[in-house]
Amino acid sequence: MHRTKQPILTAALVCALSLTGCSFESFLRLAEDYPEEETARTEESGAETSAAETRSAEEINSLADDILGRFRDRFRSDPDGSDTPQQTDSQQEGFVTEPAESGGLAVCGYEPAPNPFSDEMLIVPEEINGQKVTAVGESGFSGADYAHLVLLPETVTYFGEYAFKGSSVTEFSHRAGEIVMADYCFKDCPQLSHIIFRENPVTLGEYCFDNSGAGDISGMHCRLDADSYCFTDMPKLEHVVLDGDITLGEYCFENCPLLSEVVLGEGTIELGNYSFMKSALNDLVIRENAGGSIGEYCFMECWRLEDIIMEEGITEIGDYAFSSCRNLSLVMLPASIEKIGSHAFSDCGLDIMFQVPADSAAEAFCKEQGFEYTVRD
Repeated sequence: MHRTKQPILTAALVCALSLTGCSFESFLRLAEDYPEEETARTEESGAETSAAETRSAEEINSLADDILGRFRDRFRSDPDGSDTPQQTDSQQEGFVTEPAESGGLAVCGYEPAPNPFSDEMLIVPEEINGQKVTAVGESGFSGADYAHLVLLPETVTYFGEYAFKGSSVTEFSHRAGEIVMADYCFKDCPQLSHIIFRENPVTLGEYCFDNSGAGDISGMHCRLDADSYCFTDMPKLEHVVLDGDITLGEYCFENCPLLSEVVLGEGTIELGNYSFMKSALNDLVIRENAGGSIGEYCFMECWRLEDIIMEEGITEIGDYAFSSCRNLSLVMLPASIEKIGSHAFSDCGLDIMFQVPADSAAEAFCKEQGFEYTVRD
């Protein structure tokens, strides 16, 4: 059921995605400062455009800084947390619970269901009948048309399968140490608009956010382990900006038709096979990192991809990783690269230019494959 009143912030999922240390009032103020989309996306004319004009590394890095800048303010916390909403006695009643496998209680919904048109926050207590609430049960709020605003206690660290699937969740504030979300947890949640990861370790199951409405995914110093198909079929997703230790399973971002910008960096980076295949990516920036690899077919058939900037860290590029990226014009590879797989850049057009360090494995690759390249210090 659709709501008649648009909330101040249409969805900031903050569970594993939490605004750690950020008060709810600060959380709401964040919405007022969030920039409107600057330009409408132009519809495809049906004809393929010619290879885009090559951008310099400085321009790409400037783009990355701009993207990162849009998201950094989300991670500023309120120092005293004085605006955090307080639990009332009436809000401690009505929760349906069951024993959690790891101990404590799993919350499994609310009865009677609140008014679906209300903007009142649903606050889950830390304890119910003297037992700690440690989880959201399987299908706990699945399909709930009243689950717009849900605040969970820090004791909740596990989300069962389908926990919020198909719900009306729009704003979700949660702080916890280590978080595990099972398969399909936030699948089919069209009213979500932002997914934010914090420094706490987060493990996401298969199809966890499949077909959700988020327009961006961001995180600073995050520790994210996302299973296969985790963010597939997200129709509004445009930006992915993640700094930290990132592990993505196979097909993780497959079929995200508006995904145009990806910026990764800082920690270890492991991108699974096919993880960004057939996305609408224009620019890929992998900033200096602690090492990692790009899986086979990872960015295959990203037809709009023009620029790839890799700073030091990545050691391996898998087979067919960038094959059939026909608009690709600039590829900057680091000295840390040790292996580039078979056909990694096959069928990428005639205008592709590599920038590689002298006497590097990347230079040897260009010579062997007959690619045009320039050497940089």
